[in-house]
Amino acid sequence: MLASNSDRKSCPRRERRVRTLEPRGSRGPFYYIGGANGAKIVSRYCEDRGWQRIHDQHRTDYKLKWCEIKSRANYHHFREGHQLLYQIPNNTVLTSKIGLLSSLRAFERVSTKVNFQGLRRLKMEQFFPDTFHLDLSEEREAFFAQQNGKENRKTC
Repeated sequence: MLASNSDRKSCPRRERRVRTLEPRGSRGPFYYIGGANGAKIVSRYCEDRGWQRIHDQHRTDYKLKWCEIKSRANYHHFREGHQLLYQIPNNTVLTSKIGLLSSLRAFERVSTKVNFQGLRRLKMEQFFPDTFHLDLSEEREAFFAQQNGKENRKTC
């Protein structure tokens, strides 16, 4: 059956484009990228190996799913040993500023109680700049006190 021009106009362009971009059948392996972090590198790598990109985050026939945030992954459909899923649970403990600060401070607290048997321990202030969690009132006050002190200093 042939579609008339009026039939084609009733179908939104976006839907037609998505349908043509979604590979079907056994032409895989397929990969999905959610977000932009590393997307160009991962996409180039996969396409150089003949993999096809899918754009439907709900598809489960992927070989690799590259996501930035936890909510994009559906672990109920994950097939261990057959699929790869790049998503580190709780990655914000290292990848967000507050998460990194909290993790480093927790490590600092614990490591001061551990005996390193003659090894020199690197203190946080030796490699990490002064950082303040401004949502906490005592740290906000410390930040402003430090800033006021800097204004009164003379530099050469």
